[in-house]
Amino acid sequence: MRRPGGKVLVLDGGQPAALSIVRSLGRRSIEVVVGDSGGPSLASRSRYSARRFVYPNPISAPQHFVDAIAKLAEEERFHLIIPVTEDTLQPLAAARERIEKWSPLAIASDEALAVVTNKERTFALAEALNVPIPESTTVSTLEEARAAASAFPVVLKPSRSIADGDDRRRLKVAYAHDARELEALAKEMLAYGPIVLQAYFAGDGVGVELLADHGEIVYAFQHRRIHELPLTGGGSCLRESVAVDPKLLGYAAKLVRALDWHGVAMVEFKHDPESGEARLMEINGRFWGSLPLAVAAGADFPYFLYRLYTAKRAPSAPGARVGVTCRKLSDDVYWYVQVARPTQDDPLIEWPSTKTMLTDLALALSPRHHFDVQTWRDPLPGVIDAVRTAGWFTERVVSIAKDKLTERHHKKIRASGEAVRRLDDAKSLLFLCYGNINRSALAHAYLEKKLDGRGPTIRSCGFHEHEGRPADPRMVEVARGEGVDLTRSSSRRITEALVREADLVLAMEIRHLERLEREFPEAQGKSFLLGAVTDDPAVPLEIADPYGETKDAYARIFDQVTRAVEAIGRRYQR
Repeated sequence: MRRPGGKVLVLDGGQPAALSIVRSLGRRSIEVVVGDSGGPSLASRSRYSARRFVYPNPISAPQHFVDAIAKLAEEERFHLIIPVTEDTLQPLAAARERIEKWSPLAIASDEALAVVTNKERTFALAEALNVPIPESTTVSTLEEARAAASAFPVVLKPSRSIADGDDRRRLKVAYAHDARELEALAKEMLAYGPIVLQAYFAGDGVGVELLADHGEIVYAFQHRRIHELPLTGGGSCLRESVAVDPKLLGYAAKLVRALDWHGVAMVEFKHDPESGEARLMEINGRFWGSLPLAVAAGADFPYFLYRLYTAKRAPSAPGARVGVTCRKLSDDVYWYVQVARPTQDDPLIEWPSTKTMLTDLALALSPRHHFDVQTWRDPLPGVIDAVRTAGWFTERVVSIAKDKLTERHHKKIRASGEAVRRLDDAKSLLFLCYGNINRSALAHAYLEKKLDGRGPTIRSCGFHEHEGRPADPRMVEVARGEGVDLTRSSSRRITEALVREADLVLAMEIRHLERLEREFPEAQGKSFLLGAVTDDPAVPLEIADPYGETKDAYARIFDQVTRAVEAIGRRYQR
């Protein structure tokens, strides 16, 4: 029996935004069917979910997905079908006529979608409307990418979020800090189509969320990001509702009017609070990840959208409350783990102070604070999410504790001088890292030069599957400046024979040793860290991979490797 409020199919049930839609519509006696693929989703566990519909994976099997939705739409005659991610939106938009014979889709027009799902066209429209954007260039080749990057850092944005063709996959934004990193990232991303290179613009992530009726904004809401993942900039896991900025709303209105947009959208900006300047980042032509905040603040976009499509007009509603915060628990726990134990050396990351971290955590005690998933009115999805988060966090804590114990073990080896003593009987040394184009290749070449044919047999290798690769050009350049020739270096993949023939294996990182001993048990008892052969305080226990980093990073690693190798050389020259 159909509920008096009608019937809606909400897709992408694993997303917190989908759960917000289900809760919003279900509270108004609208029958909500939750669609997802894989295991039961959070939204399907909601008390407001009438039932669950399982569909084929829209990324790997888009045609089967469309067939399943078309058949269900014909059988059920929904008042509205709402896709929540581009995974489902794109294939449904391509099959619009087939689906809409039976049930309307909450998807903007093909013409509007063609602009917002292509970043090159989005930024071209913005420029034409005098909406400020970062300095941008679209490139299709490595040569164009090299020529376009006049300053660093530079942002690389794929033209589309999902690759076209048979190899459909999600594509992500990346950041290059120097020419080498640009080349590596561009080469990988260009395999899936053109990319937009943009000058980096620092500022707060701000979203202007809106409902539009054929090009006219009928409701608007704004939030700012407090915590973002990844830390260099991305989706928010803690955000706050703020007053709608008239200037940003004006930019959004220009874009919406030009697109004749119908439905919901988020226009994302970076905003510098000191200068007041802003730059358009993208237009999200569907429901956005931070939707739970909007609903918690009183901007009930799911119901507004439903009324727009079913009653042909949006209901009048008061403005949303400002100063409301909302947190995605699982991602925010991960955010705290990352900032509590910094492992990235990225100039784009502004590491928060301990005071800021505690202040943000204390927001959870405020009555104006909400969670994306957890709520007393609909507890089961929140309990499931919290249990999953606790499980992940426990695994993380155990892993950190294990790493600490392992590190302590290797520090004891270094302090005892065991690795140094093993050099006395070693007739064959094997240096090991991942790629054998930087650290182990350098150790190999430097020790050969140091001993000049005297002492042990020296080899190097790595885990990388491809052999015969030359040394990293940046390390070649740094080494040349110090009188070390790496031009004849050629990478080798580790083999059982290499391990068997070595009397002593010296690796760069603990994880290299763990993998070595896992894949080649015979290495146990004769494998150590290179950093364990010296008590020089300038040489860390683990020597990091400089690949893709700045020239200064390469120089620092060169110094660490060669200092350790000097200690080996002195042992053999006694």
